[in-house]
Amino acid sequence: MRCRALSAFIFILILTSLTGCTKPPNSVSGGAAYLVPVQPPKSHYLIDARVDAARTLIEGQEKITLKNNSSLPLNVVALDWQMTGSSSMDVSGQGQKLSPKAGPSASNPGSPVFFNLPQAVGPGEELKLDISFRQKFGDPKEESGGTTSWYPRLWWDGVPVHEAFSVKLEVPEGYALAASGRLDPKTGRYEAESVRTFGIYLGKGMKTERRDVGGVLITSVFTEKGTKAATLCLETAADAIKYYKEWLGFYPFPFLTIIPGGPGRWGGYPFATGIVAIHGLETYKDGESPRHWQHITSHEIGHEYWGEWVMDADNPAWLWICMGIFADTRYMTARKYDPNRLTEWTGNYVSGIPMYHDMTLDITPAIEEKIKYDRNNTVIHSKGPAMVFALDSVLGRETFDRIYKKALVVFGGKRLGWLDLEKFCEAETGQNLQWFFDA
Repeated sequence: MRCRALSAFIFILILTSLTGCTKPPNSVSGGAAYLVPVQPPKSHYLIDARVDAARTLIEGQEKITLKNNSSLPLNVVALDWQMTGSSSMDVSGQGQKLSPKAGPSASNPGSPVFFNLPQAVGPGEELKLDISFRQKFGDPKEESGGTTSWYPRLWWDGVPVHEAFSVKLEVPEGYALAASGRLDPKTGRYEAESVRTFGIYLGKGMKTERRDVGGVLITSVFTEKGTKAATLCLETAADAIKYYKEWLGFYPFPFLTIIPGGPGRWGGYPFATGIVAIHGLETYKDGESPRHWQHITSHEIGHEYWGEWVMDADNPAWLWICMGIFADTRYMTARKYDPNRLTEWTGNYVSGIPMYHDMTLDITPAIEEKIKYDRNNTVIHSKGPAMVFALDSVLGRETFDRIYKKALVVFGGKRLGWLDLEKFCEAETGQNLQWFFDA
């Protein structure tokens, strides 16, 4: 919506005139304003942690190193952390122990914790934070599970950012471990140069199988009953990554791990950077077509490019799903696994048209909350891909392919919204494409 920024500006002017407020909206009580750079700085996390399965607890120490590469001085930092009775966090920086200035309360335990810094971190300067943490990990009723929220992480008002990690995890015997990094056998640390989220997953009594495809280590974690489906997914992942590398010229991460999802055949989802979950691995039946597993696996790998490598700038986010689906469709049709994949993806949208739903792609979060129909399948996973397929048709396969590949390079580690894509396509083609994107 092109009027969104103007509307927000007018709203702030009205709010200021009514309240007499002169501080930025994100000011922190008892200190300076909390400011978020347009492109938050990339940080490095050095973490040593231990999982206690008996007490369902994780505890550890971490060092966060941040170089302020923005033009703003940083007076306040925020950490995304659940401050509850079962979790704790001690933070030191610039030679002092830091005390929280604002954040979680009994009624809102999940909000970020703000810290005023003793000295501003100016442009080009470095900040180091030393943190010890402890919190509940897992569910006593569940033998396996994982999360991306197991460590304190810098919070930038919800803006996604790529960061670097070096993580050593001590886990109980009998658990298979998946992590958003590649294990260095010499140090026992999981290393990740640039990831959106660092997740961990522990599978009790589970097996692992691996493949190396052109420097990408693919790991499958599975139960005995899920062996056949997991093997099929692993083989598909190896072939899909080979195809994507030949087509796009690279794969964004040197690792990929496939973990079990829920019990039913619901598809899959990106659990964390480099970790994808696939549902229903234990539902595999001898003699069944491999198409379902090929589709889900290649689909989730497509989101390692779009969603994890190139992050979405919109809220609600939808472009990353459409661009990832385009990759999955190319793979499934090129391999002749599903020649009708494009038609099937757009079917829900076409079926929804006679229902007279408002199926605008770009909406506000407030409008999304009021929607009663299945927007996820009808619009985001169906109309969205239809838009990308149509753009491919309008620009021509050769031109769109060039734009698709270049966008992965230009926006890698950055955010891409639909307006950014429009401007990028216009710059690459010299055409005014407002007629297409507004529609």
